[in-house]
Formats: sequence, C-alpha cells, structure tokens
Amino acid sequence: MEALVNIWGLLLTARVILGVSFGIFSSTVPIYLSECAPARVRGMLTGTYQLSVTLGLFLGSVSDAIFVNVSNGWRFMLGTVIIPPCLCLIGLLFTPESPRWLIYKRKYPQALDSLRKVKTTEAEALADLNSIKESITRTWRERSGHGAIYKIITTPYIRHALVIGMFLQLSRQLSGVNAMLYYFDVVLRSAGMSISHAVYVNVAYGAATFLFTLPMFWIVDRFGRRVLLVYTMPIIACMCLLVGLSFLGSRRVRMALSIVGFLLFRLFYSPGLGPISWVITAEIFPLEVRSECLSICTFFSYAFNFVVSFSFPDMMDQMKTEGAFAFFAGCTLIDWIIFFLFVPETKGLDMEVVDQLFRQSWTSQAKQNLKQLKDLFPCIASNNIETCENRNTNSTDITDPSCAEKESQEMK
Repeated sequence: MEALVNIWGLLLTARVILGVSFGIFSSTVPIYLSECAPARVRGMLTGTYQLSVTLGLFLGSVSDAIFVNVSNGWRFMLGTVIIPPCLCLIGLLFTPESPRWLIYKRKYPQALDSLRKVKTTEAEALADLNSIKESITRTWRERSGHGAIYKIITTPYIRHALVIGMFLQLSRQLSGVNAMLYYFDVVLRSAGMSISHAVYVNVAYGAATFLFTLPMFWIVDRFGRRVLLVYTMPIIACMCLLVGLSFLGSRRVRMALSIVGFLLFRLFYSPGLGPISWVITAEIFPLEVRSECLSICTFFSYAFNFVVSFSFPDMMDQMKTEGAFAFFAGCTLIDWIIFFLFVPETKGLDMEVVDQLFRQSWTSQAKQNLKQLKDLFPCIASNNIETCENRNTNSTDITDPSCAEKESQEMK
C-alpha cells in the first residue's frame, strides 16, 4: 500500500497501520519466546527478537543503498517491507502455541503437546506441565475477581516489576541509540561526509549492528542479564561522550572519531542494553498480567522513542551535537547506577519464580545488590584490603576499626 500511494494522506494512513501492527508484534514476540524457552536458555532465545530487529535494520539500509539513485526509488524502499511479514507467516505454520497460555486457558492436552515440542524428554514435559499448572492454580486461588489493570495498580510486587520494565525501556531511548540510528547519516554529514558516502557507511553500520548482537547468544545465559548491564553501560556512556567530543576537533577528527564512537557504541549496546532490556521485561511479570504489562512497557518504549527522535534535531541546534551526546552519556550513567541498585538477576530461574524477586522492597533489593559489589568489581575489594594492610603496617598503636572489620571478614 505504501509503495503504491500517490496521496500523502494515504501514505500516512498506511504508516499508522504499519506502526500499530508492529506495536502488537513487539509486545507479543518477547512474551511468546520467553514462555516457550527452557529457563537455562531463555535469555538466548528471547534475545533472538533483538537479533531479528537488527537484521531488519541492516536489510533496510541495504535496500536504501540500492534504490537511493533510482527514479521513484522510495517506492521500492517501502515496498520491500512486505518481505519480512511474509516470512513470519510461513514460520508461524511450524511454531507451537505457548504452553503457559494453553495451561492458563485449561487446555492441558494441547499444552502437553506443545511442551513435547520444546522439551527434550517426555519426563521434562510432564514436570513442566505440573509445575506451571500448580503455579497458575495458586494464582487462581489468589485472584480477587477484579480485572488485570486493577490488579496491576493495587498489587505492590506487580507495580514494582512494571516500574523496572518501563525504566528499562526508557533507558534504551535515553542512551541515544535510536537518535543515532535515525540521524546517523545526518550526523556524518555534519561531520563533513558527503551524502552518497554517508548512505554506504550506514550500510556498514547496519551490518556491524547485526554482527555485534551475535555474542549475546553465548553470554546472556552464561554471565547473566544484570552482569551484562553493569559492565556494558559505562562503556556505552563513554562512547556517546566520544562522539560528542569529536565535534570539537577538525573535519578529519570529527569523521574518524564519530564513526569509531558509533561502532564501539554498538559493540557494547548490541549484546548489552539492547537485547537485555527486552529479555528482562519479558520474564518478570506473572502470567495473569504478563501481556498487559508488556504492552504497557512496549507503549512506553515507542513513546519515549518518539519523544527522543523528534527532539534530537532541536537538541543538535540548541545544545550542539557535542551537548546532545553528552546528555545521552549522562543519562546512561544515571541509568547504570539505578540498574545496579534495583534490577535483580533472573538468569536460570523459572518464570513462575521470577516474579517473587519483586516482593521485597526497593531498599532490600538495593542492599542485596550492593553486597554483590565485591563479586562484580573484585579490584575494588582488593584495593581496600591493600589499603588496610598498608595502614596497619605504618601504624603500630592505632588500628582502623573499618580495616580490622574487613580483615576479619576476609579471614572468615
């Protein structure tokens, strides 16, 4: 429809329909993947959603490069959008229904058939069926008779999880990732690159975005979601700052450092905040409100996307390019601190157990996460011990109580 219209009103209508369809797709696919995947590989399989998005972005940039110099090439660019949905429709013919949804609807024989397709043995399928059934039965007993929205508003642990999910989506946008994506060629042209060269560099950027997402498959279920966020987000902030500072230099410095900054940003964003935000959001909500909560998070994701994307040109005018990227760097560092304090680890946990993590208070969660500081940053702990040893060596009469306490803990 988009490729054939001659009136801008019809084109706008087609874009709205496409946007609504993609919104439903975005809120459904992570749920489906997380509900079908075994706990030991749920992060990897749920992360395939982000991989498919990056692949689509790369193919879209290739389409743009092919048709950019063709008469009415924009029609071909928009027309190629029909290919991915057709492939998805073919794939849906071979995919089972979500077993958790079937159990929730009391369709137990169909649920068992679905579990047999995603489990390796009959015993595992039966064990999962009984476990999920028991969890859902307990949920039915606790049900108050009110609707999902009422339960979200009035249940503290669901509200807690929803705030975390919404903040994960907000942090994606405040990292500047979509501003970079949408205005990548604009930033390159402002750095001094020609339009034709910017289009082809955009293709390379799309390819790098796809390739940099691949390591996520090997590390997300090995190291955990929280670890990837804690280690990658400071580097993402530094790369935003590098892109911004590059505009303080000469033309060659701007082009070189901005491209390096963009690529390194993607190197750490693609296996980190990009997929992890969707992985965590898809697995933290209880089944009875999972679709509603993830829909709310998806809405906020694209609402923030709209705000950041449309405000970025004004940010470049008012704050200059260096100021805009410094803003993204600052927001990412603030988000990193909040994630470190309040986001729990969900690696390896069954989905029926994950929502229990949010039954504790924000303060308790922060204290628990702070206890992991030594494990995440062992160099800090070793430096503290070294400092204490040096103090004790240099002082014979005065003993630092804090150092003594740390030494006692180390001895234990």
